[in-house]
Amino acid sequence: MTETLRMVRRHRPHADLHGYVFTDLAHAREWLCQSFVADMQMMLEPVDVGPLMPCPRCNGQGWRQDIKVTGPKMTVGEFLADV
Repeated sequence: MTETLRMVRRHRPHADLHGYVFTDLAHAREWLCQSFVADMQMMLEPVDVGPLMPCPRCNGQGWRQDIKVTGPKMTVGEFLADV
C-alpha cells in the first residue's frame, strides 16, 4: 500500500476533483501549492492505496484499487503547514 491523499468535497464542491487520489505526497504538495487551490475549499484525507488489479465485475477489462482511510480529514493549509 502507498500512503497518499484523496481530495473530498467541502462547501460548493468541484465534482471533477471529488475523490481524486494523488499519486504520492510529493505530487500532492506540488499541486496544492498553486495559487488557485485556496479558493477551491477542498478537504484532504490521508489514505493508503493498494495496487491496480483487474476488476472482477467486468472480467478484467477495467481496474480497481483498494483505498483505506488512515486518518482524519484536514484542510489544504494544514497539510502544507505540516513539513
